[in-house]
Amino acid sequence: AAAAKVDSLWGLCNNAGVGFGRTIADTLSPNYYGSKRVCQAFLPKVESRICNIGSASAPNFVSGLGDASLKAFFTSSDTSLEDLEKKLDEYSAAPDYEGVAYG
Repeated sequence: AAAAKVDSLWGLCNNAGVGFGRTIADTLSPNYYGSKRVCQAFLPKVESRICNIGSASAPNFVSGLGDASLKAFFTSSDTSLEDLEKKLDEYSAAPDYEGVAYG
């Protein structure tokens, strides 16, 4: 709805950064999916740059993974968006026994 109110933007800045004390699903909602929705809505109107600012949730989560293949999956430019979102859905659905999103 907001994208319909503007003709063009020089740039777009997403500032989504939540983490401590939230579940993985509650952290991904603004940090990943919120930023993605904003980019999808405004991308056709952005003339120059997009800047994404987030919390340390993702790097802290990945650094806490014990499995080297999972670390490679989350940091590889070869990981497809479809595969990434499938994996994020798996983590979101899993019980978060510690009550934090940091892995």
